Amino acid sequence: FIGQEAHHGKEHQSFNNLMAKKDLPIATIEAFVKQAIAFEEKNLSKERMLAKTCALEHFTAMFAEMILEHPEFLDGVDERLRPLWLWHAVEESEHKAVAYDVYQTAVGSYWTRVSEMAVTSVLFSFFTGLHTVQLMRASGEQRNVKAIAQGLNKLVGCKGFFRGMLPQYLAYYRPDFHPNQRDSTALRNKGLLLLKQYLGDKIALAA
Repeated sequence: FIGQEAHHGKEHQSFNNLMAKKDLPIATIEAFVKQAIAFEEKNLSKERMLAKTCALEHFTAMFAEMILEHPEFLDGVDERLRPLWLWHAVEESEHKAVAYDVYQTAVGSYWTRVSEMAVTSVLFSFFTGLHTVQLMRASGEQRNVKAIAQGLNKLVGCKGFFRGMLPQYLAYYRPDFHPNQRDSTALRNKGLLLLKQYLGDKIALAA
């Protein structure tokens, strides 16, 4: 888990550095996120911060497993970035239960867990939307109605990304929920095979 998160953070920073070179307001967004995290750490209990980590890990696991189950969601993504997103999906799925197991052992409160998921769902959605608008404005795409409509359809349409995650999201609110109740081994193996197709002989470097 620690090793994956270390590589994860390094790749995030490399990606952000690349986006900053394209004159996107990455530094502004990063500074905002760091301030928000510092505010939460100062004002929330350690138990609630751990519950927030569980909620965010569940979100990333849901995103990851949707990509692994439906890699066609990567269609249209720059082919140089597809391996990054696919690798990211595999590692998020692999360690999806780590924070949850720590929480259940150290805290175990059902109310704290589900109430923090509800709060995090609202904040995560709002600020993701806000930062998306910032990035679109910086790239001059804020008035590209066609692209916005296509993006919204891909997210919340009949076969959209978010709609496909709804059963897994709602499962988090069950008292007996555990991330490993959904066995994702086959999905991860599928992702690794696709990753090998993308990288070929370079796969050894990623292992």
